[in-house]
Amino acid sequence: MIFLWRFAMYGKIVYTAIFVIISCSYAIATTFNATIYPTPLVYKHKEFYCQRIIIQADQEFEGQIIASLDGVVTKKNTGSKVKEISIDCYRRIITQPSHLDVTIKNNNTIITKKTLTIPPVKLWKIYCVPFTHVDIGFTQSQKNIRTQNIKNIDTALAIIEKTQLYPKGSSFKMFTEVSWPIQEYLYDESIKQEKKIKLITALKRGQLEPGAFIISHQNRFLTPEAIVASLHTTFTAARPFNIPVKTACIHDVMDFSKLTKVLYANSIPYVLIGPNDARYIVPPLFYLASPDGSASVLVWHSVGLNGYGENFDLAMRLSVPFDKRAFEKMENHIALHFAQLEKGYPTANILQYYDYNGRHWDYPYDAYLLPFYPAEGGDNQPQNTVPSEIAKQWNETFINPKIVIATPSQFFDYVQSKYHSSIPRLKGEMTPFWGEQIYLDFIQVDPQRLASEYAFTRGIFRQAIKSIAQPHESDNLSVFLQQYLAAYKAILLNSDHNPRPVPFGKTHYTPDDVKDWMKTRDEWAKVPASILKKWNYYEQMDEHTWQKVEYGKGPIVIENPFYSVTIAPEKGEIVSIVDKETNKEWVRADSYGFNAYLQVVRGENGALRNYFAWQKGYSSTEISLFSHRGDYKVVIEGKVQQYYRGLELLSDFLHSAFGVSLPPWLLKAVYFFYQLFTPSLSLTQEIIIPHNQKHIECIQRFSGSQPQVSEHVFSYPLEGKTIFYDSAFTPLQWGSSLEGGDSIPAARNIAPFKSINDTLYPFQWMHGLPPSFHCDYFVMAKDGNHYAVFVPLDSKAIIPENAYDTTKKGFYHCCIGWTLWGKLGLGRSLEGETVFRSVFTSFKADTHNMACMKAYQKSFEVSGMDVSRFIEVKNPAIRPVWLFPHSTSRLTVGLFEVSGTSQRSYVYCSSKSIKRAYYSTSDGIRLKDLNVPLMVTMYPYELKFITIETF
Repeated sequence: MIFLWRFAMYGKIVYTAIFVIISCSYAIATTFNATIYPTPLVYKHKEFYCQRIIIQADQEFEGQIIASLDGVVTKKNTGSKVKEISIDCYRRIITQPSHLDVTIKNNNTIITKKTLTIPPVKLWKIYCVPFTHVDIGFTQSQKNIRTQNIKNIDTALAIIEKTQLYPKGSSFKMFTEVSWPIQEYLYDESIKQEKKIKLITALKRGQLEPGAFIISHQNRFLTPEAIVASLHTTFTAARPFNIPVKTACIHDVMDFSKLTKVLYANSIPYVLIGPNDARYIVPPLFYLASPDGSASVLVWHSVGLNGYGENFDLAMRLSVPFDKRAFEKMENHIALHFAQLEKGYPTANILQYYDYNGRHWDYPYDAYLLPFYPAEGGDNQPQNTVPSEIAKQWNETFINPKIVIATPSQFFDYVQSKYHSSIPRLKGEMTPFWGEQIYLDFIQVDPQRLASEYAFTRGIFRQAIKSIAQPHESDNLSVFLQQYLAAYKAILLNSDHNPRPVPFGKTHYTPDDVKDWMKTRDEWAKVPASILKKWNYYEQMDEHTWQKVEYGKGPIVIENPFYSVTIAPEKGEIVSIVDKETNKEWVRADSYGFNAYLQVVRGENGALRNYFAWQKGYSSTEISLFSHRGDYKVVIEGKVQQYYRGLELLSDFLHSAFGVSLPPWLLKAVYFFYQLFTPSLSLTQEIIIPHNQKHIECIQRFSGSQPQVSEHVFSYPLEGKTIFYDSAFTPLQWGSSLEGGDSIPAARNIAPFKSINDTLYPFQWMHGLPPSFHCDYFVMAKDGNHYAVFVPLDSKAIIPENAYDTTKKGFYHCCIGWTLWGKLGLGRSLEGETVFRSVFTSFKADTHNMACMKAYQKSFEVSGMDVSRFIEVKNPAIRPVWLFPHSTSRLTVGLFEVSGTSQRSYVYCSSKSIKRAYYSTSDGIRLKDLNVPLMVTMYPYELKFITIETF
């Protein structure tokens, strides 16, 4: 009995143990998850096709994979613990669906079984585009970078010659990205002519393709005319040799604004953009159309996490001879990437790091553009034979995908011809967000340079008319053209996307590089102003002889036939602007006053835009009132408050970027003593109210160099419920295109992610829309049929209030950014007095189109882009916005339709008879003939160029 009892007891224990083991085994089996990716990677083996299958598990396992594809079994041991593994399965036919059974064993225990139907293999063609990333000033001085990029061209030409007999699709080709190195090469008198002929031949044959822009510039800080000039410099170098220019490229920056109309009007159909570790909420391939529909370009938005260096993501930075394991790693990266892309974009890998706000696009195309960053080295470094060697070895092994060494236009030509109707069409503007680096508007580092550039753009328009209409001597025009190109080239190179070499991003430069960099930047900055002086072009700010007016206590009220303006002396701001013609009050009572001076810190904390703090800029103010023949001027002076907020952001940045731990209180103490020995920042504001014009002029004058950990902004709280602004001849509504606006937002960062430069991680600040934009001509607020228009002349950076609080309206005008940059050596300190001007006006309009027309006309009037008496356009809805005289008998005119409706008009050339005219590019290349007399037809908000030849 005892024996039986013990046997029964032990039996229960064994039964329970077995039950627990089985339960645990079942738990393991049911909690183990694996994703099976049938990839398009295929090669032939005897009578079979071998298709690569990639398995990604949610936990490590060690054991065996058993895959059966249409009954043909393949086995593979893991060898060690893995979470991802590939297995090449035999398949009899790849043009029909097949059944795949996958069994995964962990130490001889089956942990999962999966059965799926896999589709026919999609045939892919990878257009691999080698390029060198040109980055002026980031890694060395401009002088050294110029030398390096000229050498890079020689290297590329040598590789072209070396690989010319490689198998089809493997011969080396290269995209120059930008045209600056080519221009420098062709214009360099020290380079032998036979070498230049070799370059020209390669460009004409399509072995090298030039980028349409001179450099990867920050577009938000360039006028539309400067964007045109960027193309113009390229055309000037390429046209004499019949070198085709088809693809514009901007790499590394987060600013792709102002492109569409300028490129479309100049017959540049393609754009390649590669943000640095960032994403817009767009598909990889799309037509970008202006909101008015008058222009569009075909865009490739780099897909990989590493932006323009996409071969980083695909493990393609190999060395010759290839290491077998490294090559296999590359194979699997490519295979997995295309397996994910076949399911659409954004891919599963992208979604680990970015929130696309639920957007998803199919990828139905059989072609893919792969920008190939140099396999060895970094920015400004040469290409080598690696891409050609990869293509050669790959294509010898795999029948799919095929790798083709190509130029961008080869890819674009192919997909446009085959998939034109399938490519999505997005309307809007790709707003910039590079400028938000370390919570500031980047360009405000050097406000003097900006003011000089804007003045040059205003002056060039008048000088172009003068040079062709009144040539005083035979060489007058040739001098003008030389100076024009020299000035715009300096402006454009100075707008390259790095302010100077920076102590992160794995750069290598010497103190001499830095000195040379600063010297070159200073020289470039002075070119536009010096040329304006040669033309005797000066902007008179105020020619009045003002008489001081005494006023009593209380508010100052100034009236003219158009406005009643109330100024609060104790606040130093306008508290009321009543439009007498419409009886409309424009200044909100629930905010700061109009033209109130504020200091603002806005920052990114953990990639979230959750920091926006401001305070009144003056600790006390003193108001003076002046008059001159009915005009009034109010001068506001005061002591600038010291600003200590935002130092916790600086502390966090120092720790994240450089591992330096400095508490905010210590930074405040250092900052307090530092500013005691630094010239104080002073600011004087002027408000001018003319007696005979319906506008209010605002002028800010800065001097001194005391650093402020803030931006210096001016409040314009308007009653308008909607804000519009102009960007390169495109009136846009503020707000995300996902929410009814015209701006295309950035995808939001949701996790720390891979980076080309690991030390740049603290700068991953993108979170939807940027909190500021850059207008070209005007900012307009709408309230019913009432409109208020603000025209900034010198500083175009605007921060809408609703970027931070959707209940608020109006905007801030950002004049100067974080002036501490100058003291850190990353920018320039203020030199002398810096002046910013702007003009406010208001009116009623029955339609939005009519309001835009009035806004443009007012803006052109304020900006000095007067209607030329030499070129007369009878229809006021069509305005000349560009004049380029090729000779005394040939000029190109840029026309812009401002009313938002289709228009026609006769165009005349006073004092000269027109011999011939035609629609053209900005450099005068004929597109379509025009009849004489000239009748021009334009779509709503269209930008168009015509070239006129006279007797």
